[in-house]
This record gives sequence, structure tokens and C-alpha cells, in this order.
Amino acid sequence: MTRIPIASIVLSLLLAAVCRGDILHLKNGNKIEGQITSEGDADVRIRTTVGSVTIKRDDIERIEKKVSPLQQYENTAGTIDDDDSVGHYTLGMWCKENGLKKQAREQFLKTLAANPEHVDAHKELGHVLHAGKWMTEEESMKAKGFVLHQGRWITSKEAEGVVQKTRQDDWRARLKSAADTLQAGNLAAGRKLFNSITASTPEPAAVAAALVSLAEHPSAEARKEIVKALGRLRTPEAFDGLIEVLLNEKSLEIAQAAVTEARKINGKRAVRQLTTALNDIRFRISTAANDQKPALVRAVERGCLALGLFGDDMAVPELVNCLVIEVNYAHDVSSPTKTEGPLTSTTTPFGTVGGVPIETTTTSSVSITTKSSDTEIVRFFYNDEASSALRSITGQRFDFERKKWLQWWAARKPVLPPEEDEFDM
Repeated sequence: MTRIPIASIVLSLLLAAVCRGDILHLKNGNKIEGQITSEGDADVRIRTTVGSVTIKRDDIERIEKKVSPLQQYENTAGTIDDDDSVGHYTLGMWCKENGLKKQAREQFLKTLAANPEHVDAHKELGHVLHAGKWMTEEESMKAKGFVLHQGRWITSKEAEGVVQKTRQDDWRARLKSAADTLQAGNLAAGRKLFNSITASTPEPAAVAAALVSLAEHPSAEARKEIVKALGRLRTPEAFDGLIEVLLNEKSLEIAQAAVTEARKINGKRAVRQLTTALNDIRFRISTAANDQKPALVRAVERGCLALGLFGDDMAVPELVNCLVIEVNYAHDVSSPTKTEGPLTSTTTPFGTVGGVPIETTTTSSVSITTKSSDTEIVRFFYNDEASSALRSITGQRFDFERKKWLQWWAARKPVLPPEEDEFDM
């Protein structure tokens, strides 16, 4: 094959840019540009950059024949040697400027076949340089550890999270159906569904997360089955779910069921996790927004109630810390104020732990003092659940006198067990 000088190629392309293709002027005012491939009495077939179309003669006003960009490309492409990277690249750029995207890509690929290090051809094809090697964007992103998900690149960790969430959503839908069945009053069918889903699941972590997400279902029967299911799973995720239930569950009956299930797995660890959680929540109260603080105070109260149900004396120090909860509310005031009021409560028994009566009260979170500064008001709340739990665990009655509780604890000098590293499944 005879090599055509690059200057000749450039000249022919410039001429082609001036001479557009055949034009069919239609009677409705539209125009179709391309290369006429056949003409008959009834119709005319024309090839455009997007494909061939057939137009009826009756719809054509007139035909304007010229050399089309596509025809000029075909006339020129075959004259360039395979190893002429400059020629292929030049033709590719001309194709790009004249709307021949497919043909432009073909020429850029031929450019790289002739010269694999042609930087401009790589860039025209959207290639990027990664670790000293040219590759497509997809190859580059995969080499960097990214995964394509729904049209966007995400990290492998994010992709794993998406997969886990999808599985969790699937399990949640099945479990919610079982919970709704219980809510509708069909107890036997609902319990059967819970058992079938959680008895031998291949994805216990996803099921545990789905169960926890339903832990505030309006049906008490459903919440009971959720607690039982978490106990059946006997995994760290399910165990953590039971602790979360104890910090949020309003029903004493269901809280007792959660304590029972947690104790079956590892009672000591449950007490330790609850005390740690209460310590964290008390700290969060100081930094939370005003509207979030009441919910955190209630979580402390429920956690103290749960510790009383466990009846383990290793919870005593944290319960003492929870006797009086300090809550700072952001408030714009200019002078300090102080309010005091009597503390009243009604104590009623609801059961025993280890032979020791457990008592609860009809009032809690009673404000006894208020002091303010320029930016906040601090309120102190008596936590009846902490006092009741301390009485049930120790048999002592020091009410809210933290100093006496601490003195009693120091006098006993108890040795707390070491923290377990593994769950006793």
C-alpha cells in the first residue's frame, strides 16, 4: 500500500469539512444529511452517522448531492498504513470534529496499535495513567480498589456495606411480616415465622441487625419474639442487640425476657456492657442537644432497671453514679436562679431477684434544684430506678445518699471478675 503524506491527508480532510454530505430537503422543512446509497422511483435510502434510513420520494422536495463526511472518511481511512500512528490520530481528530464518534474511536485505537505510548490518543479514549500504565477509567478505578455500583464508583468497604444493608433489608422485610402477623392477632403463625427465620439462618449478623431495627415495633408480642430470636442466634451481634433492647424497652415484662436471654449467653458480660453503656450515655447527655437529653435520661433509667433485674453487685458503682443525673440545658439567661421542691414518690413491688424484692416507683426524674449561668441551666434529676436497683442488689437502703453508698462499697472491698475476652456461647 502506498503511504499518503500527512500533509495530503490534512488537506483532504479540510476539503471534506467544507463539502458536507448529500442532503435530502423534505417537504415539511426538515433536512437529512448523509450519503445516498440507493435511489428508486418510490424512495431514497441514505446512510447517516447514526444509521441508514429510507425516505419516500413523495416526501422529498429536492436532493442536494455532495461528498459526505462519512464517504470522505471511508475514502481516506483505507489509504493510511497500519503503522502510521500520526495519520490515524489526525484522521481520528477530524472524525471527532465532524461528528463521526464511532470512526474517531476506531482511529484512536489504531493509533495506539501503531504506537502504544501515544499520549494524546490515550487521552482521547479516556484512558488514565495509573502506576506507570495506561488503562481505561474502569480498569484504573478497579486497580484503586473501587467498585461500580448503580453508576458510581464506591470503595470496596462501601460496597460491602451496601451488600450487607441489602441483605439486612431483605431479612427485615421477612421479619416485619412476621411481626405484623403477630400484631394482627395471629400468634401461632407469627411465632412460627419468627422461628423459621431465626432457627438456622445462614446470615446471623444481618438477621440480628434486622431484629434490632424492629425492636420498637408497636406489638408487644412481636417485641417478645424479637428478644427470643436474638437469644436463639447466640452471636455477638445478637448479644449487643439485647443490650440495646434493655436501654430502650418500655415494657418491664419484655425487659425481663431480654435479661433472661442475655444471662443465658453471658450474664457477667451483659452487666459489664450495660454499665459501660450507661457511663457513655451520661457523658453524651452533657453534649447532646436540648431535645435529645430527655431520651438519654430515660435510657439511663431503663439501663438501671435492667441492672437491677440482673442482680449482680458488680453494677453497684455505676448505679451509684446514676443516682443523680446532671443535665445541662442551653439557655440564654443573665442571672442565676434556684428552685427547690419536695421529692415525692410511690413505691410498689414488682418481683424479686435472688430472693431480694425489687421495687419501682410511679415517679422518676424529679427536678430538685436549678442553677443557671449566662449560657445554660443545670438540672439535677433523682433516678428512682438506680436507687431501687441498688436496694434490690445489696439489701441496703441509703436512698439517694451517694456518699453512704460509696462508703458501704469501699468497706466491702469486692474483687470484680476480669473482663471476659470471649463470649460463652
